[in-house]
Amino acid sequence: MKLHSFFSPVSQSPSFLHIIWRGEGDDGSLFMHRYNEFGQITGFFPVHLDRLAKSGTLVKKPKGMTKTAQVGALSPIAFHFPDGEVDCGLPKKMKPRLKQVMGQLQDKPLLAVDVMAFVDPDNETELDRLLDQGADFLRENYSDEMAQDWLRDEKAHLNWLRQIPVLGRPMGIPGATVIDVDYLDGLPPVTAEKKRDYLRGGLPDFAIVNAEVPVKLGVVAEGLGVLQRQCALLLVGPAGTGKTTALMQIGLDLLRQKPETRVFWIDPLQVDPLKFSPKGKGPMVLLVDRADQWPNLPRFLDQCQRNESGIRVVLAARSNEWHRADFSCFGLQTLDCARLDDGVWEVLAKRIVDHGAADGGVGVAEIIQRLRREKARDLLAAMILATRGQSFQEILRDLIARLVDFPDGRRLVAVLAAVAGMETRQDPKGRTHPATLPLLRETFRFSREGLNGAMSHLKGELTLVRRDRREGRRSQFLFQEVHTRHPIIAETLWKIFSQWKDAPIDLEKMEQGLFKGASRACDMGREATPERSLTSAILETRAKEGPVDVARRLFSLVPEYGASNPYLWQIWARFEWSQGNVGSLEKEYTARWLFSRAVAANPKDAASWQAWALLEAEKKNIGSVYEENTARWLFSRAVAANPKDVASWQAWALLEAEKKNFGSVDEENTARWLFSRALAVEPENEPALGAWREMEEKLGNYDTPPNPINELAQTLKNMGSGACFPGFKIKSRE
Repeated sequence: MKLHSFFSPVSQSPSFLHIIWRGEGDDGSLFMHRYNEFGQITGFFPVHLDRLAKSGTLVKKPKGMTKTAQVGALSPIAFHFPDGEVDCGLPKKMKPRLKQVMGQLQDKPLLAVDVMAFVDPDNETELDRLLDQGADFLRENYSDEMAQDWLRDEKAHLNWLRQIPVLGRPMGIPGATVIDVDYLDGLPPVTAEKKRDYLRGGLPDFAIVNAEVPVKLGVVAEGLGVLQRQCALLLVGPAGTGKTTALMQIGLDLLRQKPETRVFWIDPLQVDPLKFSPKGKGPMVLLVDRADQWPNLPRFLDQCQRNESGIRVVLAARSNEWHRADFSCFGLQTLDCARLDDGVWEVLAKRIVDHGAADGGVGVAEIIQRLRREKARDLLAAMILATRGQSFQEILRDLIARLVDFPDGRRLVAVLAAVAGMETRQDPKGRTHPATLPLLRETFRFSREGLNGAMSHLKGELTLVRRDRREGRRSQFLFQEVHTRHPIIAETLWKIFSQWKDAPIDLEKMEQGLFKGASRACDMGREATPERSLTSAILETRAKEGPVDVARRLFSLVPEYGASNPYLWQIWARFEWSQGNVGSLEKEYTARWLFSRAVAANPKDAASWQAWALLEAEKKNIGSVYEENTARWLFSRAVAANPKDVASWQAWALLEAEKKNFGSVDEENTARWLFSRALAVEPENEPALGAWREMEEKLGNYDTPPNPINELAQTLKNMGSGACFPGFKIKSRE
């Protein structure tokens, strides 16, 4: 066997790499090896790159390295180090280098073996054997403690991997998978247990949908009709109404109608639609869940419409609040995921009985009676009620009652409430900010063993979601989010805790603990730390929700737990401003005093200077660029702090336009000059272009053709951001 490449499912460095061998024949088959307790290779078994790439990263062999192997030879050990290098050799050779980099890791040092990559997940004996091999290696070369930590983490990772829905075959574009006839034909049969799990409220995937386990929702036929006429469809509805299921059903029905269709499942957090251009011919369908998180969507839909590219886009979102613009001109039609009717209830009840998914072996008539009595019109709520005989709220209240009886049960309930709240509550921009493991550890002051114990008690209720940074086929592990099993479970749990007068936890104290925990987690020295955004998200969410006294008690923690973060001071200042508490620089805890603390924390923070300038503009304290603490002076400080901050240039330009200081692109500190500076930074910035265009149209200034603002934007783009601006005159319409 000859060395082909390395496979590593976890790129947090240093990572243990599985070595992939190429056979000596001409068929190009790939293999991995097994080894015994003496480190000798005992045999080879075939692997498939598609399956490996589904959950990991392929690393090409280092240049100049030639390795071969055969049965009986010593097994090479390969590692991927923080500097990006790959080394291959025996443990003795690796030991000095590993010890050197281990000390540099601030969070869990992992030597990761993802046994799910090449072992049947239901083969418990083989899984245990391989996990023990990895632990023995660490125990022999490092310590019992590291071996135990690694084994615990790997088992948790294994449980997480078993819950990942099957969402297509990797295609080399991060965040996108392809669903085609070959992929569907290669799916393993769906077991009776997995069918029952889905009907009892489990997550859908293409294997389940392809096996026609879910009921066919009415919105599917309606959506297929829409796509005959228009290029884009948006499915909206609350959590648990079956949007994701319907999205998958529409994609598979389009594929069955035309097998040459290329269907892609898109992760909106990783894929820029304007840069998504897979190779190949034939009709193309994009399926996008959580579409409200997809950037540049209007421009992409416009491009699809104008180019008549034949691309059809099917979107699903929990709310359509995000699409305030009229998208009808882009060929986007919205459909509500309709509530279930009696006909769907009957089909669902028969399916549940046929698959033995209901507790107590109840029949179809009794299930339908349950659904009618509770008026269960949402798909997920209906499946849970039909199979378990209890409503969502009853089941979750029973869960909380059982947890309270555990040793340290109130802390377990607080963990569950914290995860549900972070998953459900939205900041002013409509975003949620899920909890992370470091956040929970620091909030509830768990030791690592204590956190693992808590997660073990909550097994089945909480799941871990990995977040990676991907570059091509490489990925870098960033952090793990903690979620409930489904968004509707999080929403229902949070509603229970929020409305429960005698709840076993104090939500205000828990929220204050989350803020302190996020602040402490920021100081752990890790580069990828979402907790930096969680501190601000917790404050913004409470400021939006109120009440005022609760928000102020939370803000009072900023001086101790976030004094160096200007954004936290700015959020507090904007909150006091909204409450009419503007005050002065001398009066503590007023908006002006808080803004002064924000810019003192970081004088280079343009956003804080700009926010303060907007306050002064509202209060008619306009001044000049030479008068301290006036709007114009503060705007000048904002652009000086960060000359590339388009928002500050634009905000200042709008102020000058309001004061009728229009000027020209050659006159400093006039509206046109300021707009031109904004576009020098980003020539295609739509808000800045739109604001400038609106100003000129109000003044009655036109140039037909071409539009002078578009002409300027193109000129700036051609010259680059460091250009000197030519004179720019607006011609009046005759």
